[in-house]
Amino acid sequence: IAHYHAVFNAIGKYETRDAAKTLIRIGMVYVSTGQPDKALAYFGQALPRFRQLNDFAGEAAALTNIGLLHHATGQLDKALSCFEQALPLC
Repeated sequence: IAHYHAVFNAIGKYETRDAAKTLIRIGMVYVSTGQPDKALAYFGQALPRFRQLNDFAGEAAALTNIGLLHHATGQLDKALSCFEQALPLC
């Protein structure tokens, strides 16, 4: 995780796909270590960056990851909303 944080600190100030993808990667590390709240925060930071870049695949990935976390925590309405937003982007 320290490596990804270092990468993001170096490129995060730029609105690039690499910065947004790094946020997704950090979120995935937090998912894999059982820290869904931290993961959700990073996925949530990535989403507007992908939207600003008109990166539909990245936006769909962020929404899907957010939806999966909501599903895992029993927030089914929020999960469904994320999945419905992601679907037309694929």
